[in-house]
Amino acid sequence: MRVHPSVEKMQSLLRARVCADCPFRSGEIPNCDTPRACESQCPLFVHLPVIREVARQADPMVGQPRRMIHNLMRRLGRGESQGAKVTRHHHRRVTALVAELFGH
Repeated sequence: MRVHPSVEKMQSLLRARVCADCPFRSGEIPNCDTPRACESQCPLFVHLPVIREVARQADPMVGQPRRMIHNLMRRLGRGESQGAKVTRHHHRRVTALVAELFGH
């Protein structure tokens, strides 16, 4: 049975792989375990439990998990708000990260 990463582990990896190059982030933080101020408004962090659950429940026998994650990220990126811009900007990178973590 595969052990899935916790939300906290995923947050740390998002900070390292996505936030490091994010033009929307607020300030520099020296390590990946320290939350940034912008995370409370960032849809990637706000919706991370939902993203994790979709990835956890995705079954390759039923559909394409990577596509399910990608479609969820695209739905989160609809609209004109700042959060939608963040999601649109990072959806491919986040999809790849989540798919990698869950073996999709």
